[in-house]
Amino acid sequence: MGKKSRIKHLNHSAPQGSEKKSAHPLPVFDQNDPFLIVFLVVSILIVYAQTFRFEFVYDDAQYITLNTHVLKGISFEGIRWAFTSGYAYNWHPLTWISHMADCEFFGTEPGYHHLMNMIFHMINSALLYIVMKRLIMDRFASLMVAVLFALHPLNVESVAWVSERKNLLCTLFFFLSLYQYTLYADKLSSTRYAWVAVLFAAGLLAKPMIVTFPFLLLLLDIWPLNRAGYFQERSGSRSMERIPVKRLILEKLPLLALTLVSSVVTILVQKSGGAVRPFDDLSIGMRLINAGDAYIAYIVKLFIPLDLCVLYPLKHDLSGMEIIGSFFLLAVCFAGAFLLAKKKPYVALGWLWYVGTLVPMIGIIQVGNQSMADRYAYIPHIGLFIIIGLFLSGLFEKVPYRTHLQTGFILFLAMPLMLLSFRQTALWKDNISLYEQALAVTENNSTIHNNIGQALYVKGDVTNAMNHWEKALSIHPDPVTYFNIGNALDDMKRYEEARIYYHKALELNPSYVEAHNNLAVTYINLNRLDKSVYHLKKTLSLDPSSIQALANLKKIEDYLKMSGGGKGPDHSR
Repeated sequence: MGKKSRIKHLNHSAPQGSEKKSAHPLPVFDQNDPFLIVFLVVSILIVYAQTFRFEFVYDDAQYITLNTHVLKGISFEGIRWAFTSGYAYNWHPLTWISHMADCEFFGTEPGYHHLMNMIFHMINSALLYIVMKRLIMDRFASLMVAVLFALHPLNVESVAWVSERKNLLCTLFFFLSLYQYTLYADKLSSTRYAWVAVLFAAGLLAKPMIVTFPFLLLLLDIWPLNRAGYFQERSGSRSMERIPVKRLILEKLPLLALTLVSSVVTILVQKSGGAVRPFDDLSIGMRLINAGDAYIAYIVKLFIPLDLCVLYPLKHDLSGMEIIGSFFLLAVCFAGAFLLAKKKPYVALGWLWYVGTLVPMIGIIQVGNQSMADRYAYIPHIGLFIIIGLFLSGLFEKVPYRTHLQTGFILFLAMPLMLLSFRQTALWKDNISLYEQALAVTENNSTIHNNIGQALYVKGDVTNAMNHWEKALSIHPDPVTYFNIGNALDDMKRYEEARIYYHKALELNPSYVEAHNNLAVTYINLNRLDKSVYHLKKTLSLDPSSIQALANLKKIEDYLKMSGGGKGPDHSR
């Protein structure tokens, strides 16, 4: 796969907006690239083609099948809603529009939604190879990074879960912006910089997980772009006049402004939806402990991608040795990266890429009750892939028949990754399979017990559903679990018991709109219309657009005008 090229780049002392060109621009494509990209695409197809037969799972209903705005497809009203709504505790308008486009063309047939996720992952993998080749100037290492990204089992969640379109779409714009930045670094131009900003903003509008992008660009300025001029001309670095670090920082201010706006909007939306856990519920100490443990766990799962699942519950029982061990290993990794920074700068880059891009998802601002998630490693692990790729490239540097051995190694690596990812993907075929796997590899997972209870109830297995719900409550009392039990009891016409469970849900979450509405319906069945009216009005105060609450309230008011009592009117949940 050829030797690393020594390519001189332009003089970067020219002011922004100049059109000074490099004497030896890096090639975007060469004759081998189409074959390598086809290899990536076919490999992904082999792993993920099975998803075309899969169902919607987990919260796909919230995102698609029960989301009336998405189901209507592309419309002016839908686009307006996408940009103004904090629905599902997130503000990601481009993601909503992407789901709308799927419904516009494919309806609610899940196979086509899965197909689009697979296509996005194919595009991302090809883009990553192209971006890496421009950055690190090593074909074998670039292909290693792309293969690991395309086929690693930890990335299955981002592809096989339709609701994670936000991950895929955000990463697409992240790679495009990164590629555009390499062009800007080759030829300083206000137009090219504007494209970096526009593509970065688009990524934030898909999912705000790339808020640390400006800081990553500063890392890339140091190495491999070498814009700060810290490295002598040699294989794997670029030679140019030094740009002061202060100027490089000032250059990132518009991007930092986008980061700030996106972060503030995201936090406000998640807080307003009650998704952010307050510090009196989970202390800053526990968050830092979980973060240290998660950083190490992601590394372990990179090398040993077993026992993966959709939700890893927070650990509240880590031993002192586990906590000390995690932070000791992190300290060793930081020390090693900086000690090798001059001799092997790719180690420092890769490590800081991993640590930095994972910061928004590491749990300091805790959303939900998971300790980590496979999908969060989609971009951060690229940093570790870079270290692996360039380290192996160095091992092959002086080996005879280097190209043939590198090709064989790539194929040798791809086969087990494809097998593991194929098996992991198969678990996403339906909710029951997905949740059973999670319960098999985790402990005290109240959320999954609740979810599998709901899935079993939908299938008519009431007894096992109730068992799982009671197990969930024994681990952690949760309003959603109380709500689900209330619904089941109401369906069985056990209205007095249902009322009790709805009230328990509201004690934990007084703003639970659906619980207020369903409790109002239960009070109708108990012929306590005054209580029903109260909860219907409470529902409408929380959600003025609730069609069911409006309809039920009108029926009750009409009924009370015509009758002084008796059985309440017909109603709906």
